[in-house]
Amino acid sequence: MNVIKINIFDSSIYATKIEINLDTNKIIFNDKEKIYDNKKILQIFSRIIETTKNWKKSYDNPYMIDGISFELEINMNNKVNIYKGHNETPDNFYEIKNIISYLKENMKCF
Repeated sequence: MNVIKINIFDSSIYATKIEINLDTNKIIFNDKEKIYDNKKILQIFSRIIETTKNWKKSYDNPYMIDGISFELEINMNNKVNIYKGHNETPDNFYEIKNIISYLKENMKCF
């Protein structure tokens, strides 16, 4: 099974739940589903893998209020990596937000 799950809550993108399934070429964005061609879904999947390759498992800033909370789960070849954050994110987290923005626009998830 090759699946990425992203759950995010913050004030700029609200609550977002995404599942990207490389095996079925399907992306679920909140309550909308779309089938992509294999090349496009592989690009998105690979970009997320590349973005997260140096991430720590957990990010937390107890001194910030009303920040972002996220959980990103990558299940690839039956190996699961889970990354979590509360009021703190990795330096390159903007890449994940860019992917979310692309999917939101492409899937018309308003």
